[in-house]
Amino acid sequence: MPVTATVVDLRRERVGVDDFSASGEAALKSWFPIYEYTVGGVTQRAKAFIGTAKPEVEVGQAVELFVNPDHIEEFYCPTEKASCIQKVFIGVGAVCLCLAVIMVGILCRFVSGSLV
Repeated sequence: MPVTATVVDLRRERVGVDDFSASGEAALKSWFPIYEYTVGGVTQRAKAFIGTAKPEVEVGQAVELFVNPDHIEEFYCPTEKASCIQKVFIGVGAVCLCLAVIMVGILCRFVSGSLV
């Protein structure tokens, strides 16, 4: 069932096990919105499942969630999924662009080498 939730907090949390990885690189941190919504007279607070590198919502902002009426702690946030899918497509596009540039470079060397 769709409900309107309010972002009541933003938490920055570590993503990973330790502060530093085995290679000495710093662990990543992500921002997780905390949503508050009411279903059947019961108010629920829940942390987003997907964190982001920078906050994509503001405290006080209204967000539409889809809540399982039998288990109100279970919810789905369509904007989280859209953001995740968008990042995947951007990443895949960047990889394809890099591969294309490399292939053009190889092709140019091959063609110029065979003409000389």
